[in-house]
Amino acid sequence: MKKNELGGLLRRLRKEAGFSQGLLCSGLCSVSRYARIEREELEPDFFLLDRLMGRLGKSVERLEYVMPLSIYRIYERRQDIQEAILHGRLSEAENLLNLYEKEKLAEGSLHRQYILQERAQVAWIREEDPDEILKLLDQAIGETLLSEEEMKKERCFSAEEGKLLLFRWEVSRKSRTASRDFEELKRLLRCICEQKTNRMDRSKIFPYAVLLYGEHAPEEKITTVRSLAEEALELLRDEGKLLYMPELLELCGKLLRKSGVPEEKLQAQLLDRMRQSLLETEQEYGISFEKYRLFDHVIRRFYIDAEMIRKTRTAVGMTQEKLSEDICAQETLARVENGRQTPQSRKLQQMMEKMGRGCVRVNMAMVTEQYETIELEQELSKYIHQEKHENAKEVLGKIKTCLDMNSPVNQQYVQAEQVNIDYVEKTADWNECLERLRLLYQMTVKSDPEEECEFVLSTEEFRILSQMALIYFDNQQKDKSIFIYRRQVKQFSMTCVRPVFHILDWGVSKNNLALCMTGENGDLEEAISLSIESIKIDIKAGLGASLGRSLITLGDAWEQKRDERYVHYFKNGIFLLKLYKMDYLYHDVISHIQLMKFPDRNQFNDVLRWDGQFLK
Repeated sequence: MKKNELGGLLRRLRKEAGFSQGLLCSGLCSVSRYARIEREELEPDFFLLDRLMGRLGKSVERLEYVMPLSIYRIYERRQDIQEAILHGRLSEAENLLNLYEKEKLAEGSLHRQYILQERAQVAWIREEDPDEILKLLDQAIGETLLSEEEMKKERCFSAEEGKLLLFRWEVSRKSRTASRDFEELKRLLRCICEQKTNRMDRSKIFPYAVLLYGEHAPEEKITTVRSLAEEALELLRDEGKLLYMPELLELCGKLLRKSGVPEEKLQAQLLDRMRQSLLETEQEYGISFEKYRLFDHVIRRFYIDAEMIRKTRTAVGMTQEKLSEDICAQETLARVENGRQTPQSRKLQQMMEKMGRGCVRVNMAMVTEQYETIELEQELSKYIHQEKHENAKEVLGKIKTCLDMNSPVNQQYVQAEQVNIDYVEKTADWNECLERLRLLYQMTVKSDPEEECEFVLSTEEFRILSQMALIYFDNQQKDKSIFIYRRQVKQFSMTCVRPVFHILDWGVSKNNLALCMTGENGDLEEAISLSIESIKIDIKAGLGASLGRSLITLGDAWEQKRDERYVHYFKNGIFLLKLYKMDYLYHDVISHIQLMKFPDRNQFNDVLRWDGQFLK
């Protein structure tokens, strides 16, 4: 995103959505304040930006936030509350909510709404009085949304606010005095379907609405329910999400059985088996999403400004005195680096540019003024993850036409993705691919990619290193591959930002290092430890796309240790690979099983039967 383009981006997206400034910012901030944001006179705080983008139907999952330590601590507090609820530690969650309420920085409508909704969520899980829960939800909804009468005239809500409305409707069905009619649910579902929301944000709310509709719709609507349920299931599979997945698998299985078609009954059994694998994996790590309607997926990229400045200054060998010259007092820089003072965005940018590194508060992998390009990048990432190379090439071609290719950052992004495609399609020699990646890395980092580096790496720099490590691993240079992966893991261990707030990049490095450790002369204990840690963090983030891969790596390590646990992990991993469309790895595992000798192979007869009937 270009310097100072955030306001312009919001303005363009708002006009495309047909919203007035007053409607978009209603309940969030004054119109005059929002107008200043659009004119680039004022930066929105991160929580406000989250909600504004949500109301515009645009995900912030691929944006990079460079924030003060004090703001990061609020996000961290929310994650602590969420994890306590996931683990069923509800008293701990209440205590954390009380602390949150007392914190000076956690003021304003968005924070009050969060506290109220989480208290309602805890009470719902405890099966407390529905009418008392509704009081909390009414208060929470009133913090940012228009009255019900006004909402009928003008509708503008984020996925998070929409989930609150759905949650209130669900709770009301248990109420003695305040039950809401089915027509309201239909209106909400229709509104959700009509919103111009990208797939990532749609995956947060559409499945919930479909589940409620499927539970309460009359029998004559079964065809509509089935169509909606299948659409919601595919959406969750494509986006790799966990929330609502077991319930949707159960609903789709139930609907398939009702058809009376023998083949569809068998398909229902397959969905049941996928659901079983998912629930067993969650339960194994003491985590439950049951009744957790307001869970928030944590697929973010957070950086701390103080940490970024200090590490970059150390990496380039610059003193505080030299860096602060003509920007601020040296004492001010010292306070900034210790996290005791927040640098103005302009000062942050000046410091980073002086050290040869660009930086703005809100950033992304490429320089663009169009949010549509961000959505294409999300789509490209998904196809590469699923190894659908033809789809990836098509999307990359679209991205090229949207970007200014005179920008070094854009050149780095596009060319690195092209190298990845060239390598997997074998249209370029692996040594040539490595050299191209090395040069691309050095466009923004003035050091060799295979040397230790103290820089806080950007997403694209991190991705280039991952590609290099993969090529080394594929071509019997495992030591170099391990060096790069260990270096990546080290970067995350040297930051105060938790892995869950860098889940995509952190997960790649952990999973790949674990895979290296299962190979020849690897460390199987380390492979097991890395895989278990990856699974834990993935589930806490609500991310299911990589679970199958981690389970297979874990199973591989147990198999080499001749531990019978490998059968359990292989089986669950196989069904989760298929659930989240990782077909290339699924086929590798099936081939491995088919080559097993008796009696090991017999333990997988059920899986092989599924493969012969449906999994192919």
